[in-house]
Amino acid sequence: MSASARLILGAWGVAVAGYVLVITGLIAGGRTMLVARLIFRLGPPALALVLACAVAWALRGFLVQPHLRTPANVLITLTGLTGVLLIPAALLRPRLDVAQLRAAVSRDLPTGTQANRIETYLDSLRISYSSAVPSRGGGPVAWTIQASVQDLRRPHLLSDGIFLEFRLDSSFKLIEADVQESWTMP
Repeated sequence: MSASARLILGAWGVAVAGYVLVITGLIAGGRTMLVARLIFRLGPPALALVLACAVAWALRGFLVQPHLRTPANVLITLTGLTGVLLIPAALLRPRLDVAQLRAAVSRDLPTGTQANRIETYLDSLRISYSSAVPSRGGGPVAWTIQASVQDLRRPHLLSDGIFLEFRLDSSFKLIEADVQESWTMP
């Protein structure tokens, strides 16, 4: 087996390791023990660098040795190149932290904030919401606005998402806000 063929196979191995790291990171949400946190922090740049070198050597091998241009080798190299682009994109994407979002909401939306200001705030964070609907419960709460983050920004892959509820009085002013993460799995 030539050196270029070994590098192509190595690129495939690094890509598989990178995808395993990505899946583990998505499931665990980066909230693991200290050693795994170090791996999650240093792993993506190291994998991307090794994978980029392997792909560069494989492309060099394609140019120098035409017999390596088989469909399988081209597919392996393209998979490696895709890994170089996807590993950092998947692991470095922004995630929302429930505690930080809760603190931001209580800081930026004090009691008495108008409903239209709440909707503007949610729009600025790209959080989907429903318009104010009449509340089912009695008491001072007359209206509620429901909002949720159920895309890849949620803190963990296995959570349902982050759900926000804004309780308003009859004049559409904020009484209280609730921010919770929901899980369907134990």
